[in-house]
Amino acid sequence: MSRFLSSLLVVVCLLTFGAADAYAKWEHGSKGKKQDLEHKFYKKAYMCLENADALGLSDDQIEELKNLKHGTKKDVIQKNADIEILGLDARHLLYQDEVDLDALNSIIDQKYDVKKAKAKVLVKAIAELKGLLSENQMDSLKAIYKGAKKNYCAKCALKSKK
Repeated sequence: MSRFLSSLLVVVCLLTFGAADAYAKWEHGSKGKKQDLEHKFYKKAYMCLENADALGLSDDQIEELKNLKHGTKKDVIQKNADIEILGLDARHLLYQDEVDLDALNSIIDQKYDVKKAKAKVLVKAIAELKGLLSENQMDSLKAIYKGAKKNYCAKCALKSKK
């Protein structure tokens, strides 16, 4: 009986500590999450615009950055819409009694061509954003990133905005 109780106690402890660890990761975010290109670009643009004074951005740089962000956002919205439409078309073809493989393969090719074009737009935008900043401004931005990563907690940021 005592062996059973000790085993039960061990299991309860493991579950308790496992739940606490999971809660801590949920509460304060998990380190090392991968970001997609879209998130990476918007995060960089946001950090540059929010810290324009600390980076020493000129009015021309700020305007160029805003225009780059606007143009990229329009392109990404258009590409996402095209991807969604092509996905709808593919699903429509799949629900037909007889599936036209040539048409379906063509739609799949088009969909992934649009995804590829979207990735290229975002990579170009990130490169242009980095090209707008001088070497000193890039170093300052990296320092700001390091400070933000140390002090950033998504849940805490959401709580403080309420």
